[in-house]
Amino acid sequence: IDLSGVYFGADDVYPAGLFAQANSEDTGRGGTLNIETRRLSISNGARVQVATFGSANAGDLFIRASEIDVFETPRARYPYFAAAISGGVLTTRGATKPPTGNGGNVNIVTNRLTVRDGGRVTMTTEGEGNAGKLQIHATDSVEVFGTAPGALYRDASEPPNSEISAAVVQKSTGNGGSLSINTEKLIIRDRGMVTVRNEGKGGTSQAGNSEINARSINLDQGTITATTNSGNGGDITLTLKDLLLLRNNSIISTTAGTAQQGGNGGNITINAPSGFIVSVPNENSNITANAFSGSGGKVTINANSIYGLTVFSREELARLLKTDDLTQINFQRLPSSITAISQTSPTLNGQVNLNTPDVDINRGLVQLPIEVVDAAGLINQNFCAVTAGTGSSFTMTGRGGLSSSPDSQLSSDTVWEDWELTTVQHEHRPITAKNPQLFTPKRATPEPIVEANSWVKNKKGEIELTAAPPTVMPLGSIFNTSSCHR
Repeated sequence: IDLSGVYFGADDVYPAGLFAQANSEDTGRGGTLNIETRRLSISNGARVQVATFGSANAGDLFIRASEIDVFETPRARYPYFAAAISGGVLTTRGATKPPTGNGGNVNIVTNRLTVRDGGRVTMTTEGEGNAGKLQIHATDSVEVFGTAPGALYRDASEPPNSEISAAVVQKSTGNGGSLSINTEKLIIRDRGMVTVRNEGKGGTSQAGNSEINARSINLDQGTITATTNSGNGGDITLTLKDLLLLRNNSIISTTAGTAQQGGNGGNITINAPSGFIVSVPNENSNITANAFSGSGGKVTINANSIYGLTVFSREELARLLKTDDLTQINFQRLPSSITAISQTSPTLNGQVNLNTPDVDINRGLVQLPIEVVDAAGLINQNFCAVTAGTGSSFTMTGRGGLSSSPDSQLSSDTVWEDWELTTVQHEHRPITAKNPQLFTPKRATPEPIVEANSWVKNKKGEIELTAAPPTVMPLGSIFNTSSCHR
């Protein structure tokens, strides 16, 4: 299924696509939309959508496809809408009252979901009704990246960023929907967003909660947020097996409130008991559960190890920035950090709990002895046969590049004994009539082997075995027969 573009009605422009919705004058319930296909492509302002524009509740959307691709391309015409899979409570232009119905649920089952270049998968409320649930199950991967190429959408609530979201837009009083993602690999990069947010100003609406289960999560200039302009921030729960990687100003945030509105920060829970949380200190990635004037939230991380992230209390931030006024702080300019503070009240700070195994760096290390080898023990004490006048000897040829002791450094003066076999150089001689030996090599007649029955000492002091009796006189009893073996 390939959906692309918009169509022009008599008095307005509309997105092309597949829809099941309850219009503003309807009083019943919107229908259910089911899509099953091998590949679903949505681009250039087209949409798959279930929504309500009035008092009726919206229906549900179910999509099953092996591959789903939602994206924008550069267009000469004005980009009226963002390509999207969407559901929720929506308003029409010129409406005199906000919609009051509740949004339906959106369920997506796929192998690979790609949301790119300004595409969106979203659950939204623009009225008094509450948004529904957005659930995504992708067996291989979910990837969100890029922004719309040069786009400024007609609807200001549609940001140019690629995103998966459950949002409450401005002037809405309904609660935001919840977001759930289950996948093997989640990649958010190049300003891509996965978010539950409340953009309303005033009122009692709340941001929804976000729950992500994955083997690995990779953020590279990407964000996972549950934020609110007013009211309490939503909660984020990440469960992963291997790795959470944050690069290049990536953010995981449940920050709440602005200078005009209060609200408490939401909670962030990261469960990776056998995994790792990794960031780069100089790339300003942050995990925040802050509040402007309310209470900071709670950050709880259960992981094997955490690398590259520094926990800052409010007092430490004040010393680092050399000011007690943290209302104008830009957390993305801090070194990669974890914070849960109140920007205006020192008494309303949140909590940061890091639960990692207590690792003793000396555990498992064995103290090596200074004398690795007992040289005296290598010599058989009964090895004492000597030649006349010279005595026994034991020669060491060097340590072969080793230092004098295991706790010493290598020295450039240490001799290296190379025991590698050298390359044998063969002489190639031409076979000619002048070299008859190359044709008929001479074979020497081997001498018969005779069993040795004695030994003698030659002029060089060497011991030689011989078959004939020695002609020299015995040198006397120079052997200590009580301790030596012949």
